[in-house]
Amino acid sequence: MKKQIILVFLFVAVIINQAYPKQEIEGSWIAKIKGDTVRIQMTIFKEEKSWGYWNTTNRFHIDQLVGLQKGKAQEFKLINEAGTIFFNGKFTGEKGAGQFTFQANNQFRAFLKSKGYKEISDQKMLSLCIHGASRKYINKIEKLGYKDLSLSKLIAFIIHGVTADFIRQIHDLGYKDISPSK
Repeated sequence: MKKQIILVFLFVAVIINQAYPKQEIEGSWIAKIKGDTVRIQMTIFKEEKSWGYWNTTNRFHIDQLVGLQKGKAQEFKLINEAGTIFFNGKFTGEKGAGQFTFQANNQFRAFLKSKGYKEISDQKMLSLCIHGASRKYINKIEKLGYKDLSLSKLIAFIIHGVTADFIRQIHDLGYKDISPSK
């Protein structure tokens, strides 16, 4: 029985990887460490209509960046359910810079498709990774009545701290049918 389950799991993993070939997004980063927080600015410039110039700055707890060390050339990672960002570069003192690549997690992309999300671009997967999207979060939001969110609205919920607890508090105040655009 265990062999059958393992074979089914491997078969599904192969199918998912074939359905969603690996694609990487590349860009540059600069960062500054302050205490246990790392502020990273990521920039992508591509001469494509869908990208153009893209820039974001986010704060991460230093423990979220696997392998980060000061003072030497290195690779460190931000690993999330939506994918992994591989940072290559160097920190001198509290400041660092280098290049990054993002690789989407196609199993998470398949999960999103199973939830009804459409047009799940690599850009959206990168945003989901940066902002910490998870299956648990999405399932909690859905249970509270937000099943038909667009992917952009889901990302906005995460960015703006709309948690399941926050939604429950709003519901407890008597506001049960609030549109996600409010």
